[in-house]
Amino acid sequence: MTDTMTHYSNTLTNLPTKLYSAAFPAQGESPSSQELMILVSTIAVLWAAIFSVLHRYLHPYAMRQQWLKDAMGREYDR
Repeated sequence: MTDTMTHYSNTLTNLPTKLYSAAFPAQGESPSSQELMILVSTIAVLWAAIFSVLHRYLHPYAMRQQWLKDAMGREYDR
């Protein structure tokens, strides 16, 4: 049990270094598929968090704007 906890602790401690090395590999090196999956997953989680926070704060503001409600209800000919 302790070995597993140590492994996860080391993985989380080295995460920023792994992300940086996957995003900006050294000359002549290429990141492994595992490093790329960690990078993509981290970016996806961060974007999801940013969009949910923005939605929580901007949605009430947008719903108070009458011009925006009118524009959403209008049908446009294309």
